[in-house]
Amino acid sequence: MRRLLAAQVFRYSALAGGVVYGFMHQRSLNSAGEAAQEKHDYDHKQHQIESAKRAWQDRVNPPKADGVISDPESPQFDFEKWINHQAKS
Repeated sequence: MRRLLAAQVFRYSALAGGVVYGFMHQRSLNSAGEAAQEKHDYDHKQHQIESAKRAWQDRVNPPKADGVISDPESPQFDFEKWINHQAKS
């Protein structure tokens, strides 16, 4: 009888330990998933903000289509065209 009682105590203790472990493991998985979701949402919002800023800059300051390259380091830079463009402006 004692042996049967000890086996049942062990069995129910193992069951309770498994339930507690499962609960704790599920909590850690949920918190990790929530943190990953929050990071994803934050990155998505940052991307939207950056694209809105670029769109606003394009709307406010449209790119010039005059064809004059103003970067002196560029191989297509033409000093004469740049001087004439600056004189017109």
